[in-house]
Formats: sequence, C-alpha cells, structure tokens
Amino acid sequence: MIKKYTRYYTWAEWVTDGNFENTNAHCKVATGIKIFPAFNCSKTKNLALYRIMEDKNPQTSFFEVSGGQNSAVKIEQMVLHGKKPGPVVWLTAGIHGDESGCVRVVREVIKRLKNGKLRCGTVYAFPLLNYSGSINNSRLIPKSQEDLNRLFPGNKDGSLGERIAHAVFSKITESNPVVVLDIHDDIDANWIKSVSYVLVDPKSGFRSSGAYKATNKLAEKTGLMVVREEKTKNNEWKKTLSGSLILNNIPSMTIELGNTNTSNKVNVNLGITSVWNALASLGIVEPKQLNLKSFIKNKFSGKPLVYSDRPRIKMNGVIKFLIKPGDVVKRGQIIAEISNKSRKTRGTAVKAMNNGILLGHANQNVAHPGFKTFSFAVVKNSSTIL
Repeated sequence: MIKKYTRYYTWAEWVTDGNFENTNAHCKVATGIKIFPAFNCSKTKNLALYRIMEDKNPQTSFFEVSGGQNSAVKIEQMVLHGKKPGPVVWLTAGIHGDESGCVRVVREVIKRLKNGKLRCGTVYAFPLLNYSGSINNSRLIPKSQEDLNRLFPGNKDGSLGERIAHAVFSKITESNPVVVLDIHDDIDANWIKSVSYVLVDPKSGFRSSGAYKATNKLAEKTGLMVVREEKTKNNEWKKTLSGSLILNNIPSMTIELGNTNTSNKVNVNLGITSVWNALASLGIVEPKQLNLKSFIKNKFSGKPLVYSDRPRIKMNGVIKFLIKPGDVVKRGQIIAEISNKSRKTRGTAVKAMNNGILLGHANQNVAHPGFKTFSFAVVKNSSTIL
C-alpha cells in the first residue's frame, strides 16, 4: 500500500488559468500527475501553459511502502517543471545504501535546475531510494537484506524489497519518460576507485529495440565512456532498474562513478556534468559545452566496448596488481601476480583475456578461487572472451 504525503496537481488545476486548445493532442494524465511526451520545445506555442508550468522550486513529497510487520519505508520524490512543456526525465540514485556520491549528484542537479534553468519539460527524481541502507552504510535493504537493484519490476504483494521496487517502477513508467538515468558510485561494495562510465543493458527482443537504440544514442551524449552489457546465463540485468525499464521499452542507462563509500568531489562533478550533457542533448537545459571524453575512449574510437569480469582467480593467495583503473591492456598481458601467503615461491601470473580498459579491481590483497577481481571494458570481436 502506498500513502502519499503531498498532493500532486491534477490536469484541471494545471489548465484552469489558461486557454489551452487541443489538449489531447499534446498531453495526457496518469494518476493525477501532469505528463508531457517528448517533443521539440521550440515548436510549442501556447504561452499561457508555459506560465502555468513554470516552477522554480522543486516539489518534494514522500510516499510510504508497507512491507508488513512494521517494516514500512518512506521514499523521497522530487519534481521540477520547466518553463515550457517538453520531455519527461527521471533521475534516480541511492539504490545501494553505501553509495553516497550519486545522491549528491541528483540533489545538485535539481538545485542547479532551479532558478529557471529548466527550459522545458519535467524532471522527476528519487534522490535516495535506499534511505535505511544509507543510514547503516549497507548496500542492501537492512530490514530484509535484499539488493533492491535485483528485484525490478517488483511485486506489490511480495517481500519488502519487491514492494519498494514495484512502487518505484510503477511511478516511473506511469509518467512515460523519454529516459531514466540511474546513477551509482561503483560496481561493487569492495571495489577500488574505478573509471567512470555509462553501462547500457542488452537489447532483448523486438519490443525493446527502440529503447535500446535511444539509450545508446543518449549515452554517447553524456561524454563518458559507454560500455555495453552482454547477455549472460543468469540474466541478472533483467532485474535491475535500468534493465527492466529497457525491457518495457523505456530508455534507461546506469551511470557508474566510482568510490562507493566516499562522496568524492571529482566523481560528483563528473556525475553532474554527464547528467547535464544528457539533459542538454534533449534540449531541456542550455548546453555548457563540457566534454568528458578521455584519452582511453579515443584509444578505441569506433570500436564497441562490452563489460567483462574475466579473468576470475583460480587459486588462493596474496595478489599483487600490476595495472590500475584506466590502464589500456592487451590480450595476454600480465595484469597481476598471485603468490602463497608465505611468499616463498614465485607468483603465478594472471593474464588479460582481451584487449580493453581496466575499469576497476578488488580493493584487497587476498585472492580466492572464483572471486570477482577485475572489471574491464573490452573490445568486442569474434575472439572476445566474456
């Protein structure tokens, strides 16, 4: 059950003071919330509606999701309307409680969009989806020990996490957004500072082909390196927020910024700039001519990059990393050495399986068989090993 703590404007309230003609051709209503589909802001001419829409202060509300047995949680939602009608965009962050930088990114973007900087459209935001996790510095939902980003699209009658996922997913999809930007700090809770990049989930079937194409196009506009997820046997991506949205033909991407447990100023600024670049490409904010493309992307210009967590470690021992995040590696290059804990024998070499870029590696010096130790953006070709 979802309880609203503030009331949204109804369609009638939006247009009471304006003489807006042919409303059905441009707008629609979903659960009492004014929604605009994507179109070129400059082509819309109704000045009366512009005046009604302008909103320099974001409206903040909280809704409650009940999980039974006193396990209800409240989720903060923000909305900011531009001077003119236009695309609907969602920003989400804090889906993992131990990631704080992404929360700052969303709040700072909303802050900068105030004072009339949102030219048109509507920006919604869930700045902190896992509040209880953030209080406990936990990646999971503390009450249920669930990873919220593996539960979408959720279940209204399921566990606490599934109910939260269902409520979040429903609110996003009912607004018919042109894109959802899900912002994270890193790919793993025990990862060393990694390279910032955009992760695009796989295309799955004809129904999602439009969303997949639009996502890739917009991802390139962020200025960050774009890495594409490949289909795997377990298909975990289908239960992530971005993956489940693409499956429902809604463009969505994950922005990974690094430094999970710290709110790093450099990464926060990278996040703000990449989000702003995406919004500017939609025409809803003024572009700032900021380019985040780094030399590592230029090394593989025109070549598709896909995500890989290979090689996996095959033995116990002390690991010595020979490369750092951002380094370009060649297939067969020695990237680490593993020795027994006594260090009496020469280390066993760990070699790169593909040409690519090291996104990050585990922040520990002890290796275990099968443990996820590396993440790469690798060049996709017929010999790529994923």
